[in-house]
Amino acid sequence: MIKLIESDGHSHELRNSSNNKLLGKVVMDVDGYYYYWPDSNLTASWSSHNLREIADILDKLNSDYEEKIKEYFKK
Repeated sequence: MIKLIESDGHSHELRNSSNNKLLGKVVMDVDGYYYYWPDSNLTASWSSHNLREIADILDKLNSDYEEKIKEYFKK
């Protein structure tokens, strides 16, 4: 399982919840969306389950901004 730890308003750490190892960061880019940046020191493979967890985290973080964009273009 992957846990999200807020670092500041635009950056979050992703850590393995069993051993607390840093997996990477989720960072807000200039377009307002969050993106996953894997830790460059990791040399591991990723299961589809782990990739879905990361995608779900990104979707949740980006959902408020996505709603604002949809509302803006409804006008």
